[in-house]
Amino acid sequence: MFSLTAFRQEIPSRAYWMAVAIATAGVALLWCVLTYGGYVTPIFLPSPTDVWNAATELCLSGVFAADCHFHRNSGTDDHHGF
Repeated sequence: MFSLTAFRQEIPSRAYWMAVAIATAGVALLWCVLTYGGYVTPIFLPSPTDVWNAATELCLSGVFAADCHFHRNSGTDDHHGF
């Protein structure tokens, strides 16, 4: 039997994925409220729309793919990007 208060108990897969979905939706909702509500300036936390537009621009311009290709073929193990 599954108990919500027991420690070190196996979590059923359905309960795990529901918790993941609720936590993800909660973070997304908080992000939207903070940015679209004007509680945080875009300099500190850009809106989801701004992030989506910037990611789309990077992908369509080829900058993202070129950067990934550079890091994949750089041959260094330090992963600092220098």
